[in-house]
Amino acid sequence: MAFVKLSNGNNPRLMVDVNNALNYKDTQTGEIKQRQIATALVDVIEEAGKVAGMDKGAVTASFKVNNEWKNYFVNRDKESHNIVLVPTDAVERKNRDNHIFINNNWNEETKRFYHTINDKREAGKALIEGIGISEFQNQDGSKSFYLDTNIKLSNDDIKFALEKTKFEKGDGYLAIVSSTGFEIKNEAEMKEQKAKQQDGFSKEQTIEQETQAPSKEKDIER
Repeated sequence: MAFVKLSNGNNPRLMVDVNNALNYKDTQTGEIKQRQIATALVDVIEEAGKVAGMDKGAVTASFKVNNEWKNYFVNRDKESHNIVLVPTDAVERKNRDNHIFINNNWNEETKRFYHTINDKREAGKALIEGIGISEFQNQDGSKSFYLDTNIKLSNDDIKFALEKTKFEKGDGYLAIVSSTGFEIKNEAEMKEQKAKQQDGFSKEQTIEQETQAPSKEKDIER
């Protein structure tokens, strides 16, 4: 499932809730550490791919790269689960070199799949090296860092349901979206479940994503 909320403004969009934070808490030591940029990007793109695989409408990913926002359609292959980011710009879309490939790999040791951005291609390398990072000062004096990215879903039914709920009950509601449909829930009531889904970047999980040697990659395009 995925959490989807309305953005602010006069023309709200459906925003997919993703973990774009670089900070994470080491569950063994309790220390606040920082994830590698590529690891955090993969996490965001995996969530976007998951939503795209639900067939609930077009999913677009926006990244601020070298101070310029770039927008992509998110396509996930149903069989291989490879993800391809295709530029929304019609001219850029024609050139396959502008596509970003995220390959689904199998780790024989852990018996688990994991995604990697193909940074052998210039588009993938540019995303990792040029992604913007926003810095925020916390009340305790520490700093938090977030990737400049957002994921949007296009679905009129979900948007109408959220807007109707906001009009009738006010702010603080989100849609829980899955391949079978969606439900509107109070965000406060979902806080614990939401935290469980997004928290848990333990030392082991982070190291695994950063250090596993990719298997032979095969680029696909839908």
